Amino acid sequence: MAAGLGVLSTNTARDSRLRQGAAGLTAGATALQTGAKDLSDVLGAAQAGGQGIAAGLGVVNSQAGTAMTEIGELGVRLQGAGTGVGQLNAAVNQLVAEGKLAQADAQALAAI
Repeated sequence: MAAGLGVLSTNTARDSRLRQGAAGLTAGATALQTGAKDLSDVLGAAQAGGQGIAAGLGVVNSQAGTAMTEIGELGVRLQGAGTGVGQLNAAVNQLVAEGKLAQADAQALAAI
């Protein structure tokens, strides 16, 4: 029994391999826990960044929709202006044909 107690005492002494191994396991577990927390923090930041990107894309999409609407409205206005120019040309040609406007004056109007 004394021999068994001697082996137990040797294996549980402050500088024993058993205590050193237990201390190494504790340090490894602490490092693993710290690494898991760091990973969780990084994933949380990535998720927040992803949400920010999604919000930014929503704004861009909305602005693109507004721009497309405004482009369409501009097209309608340009079409109306083209119709107005065509009507003005027809009126100028009518005045020239009736002799109420000289050809040179009609050309000066067309240059504007």
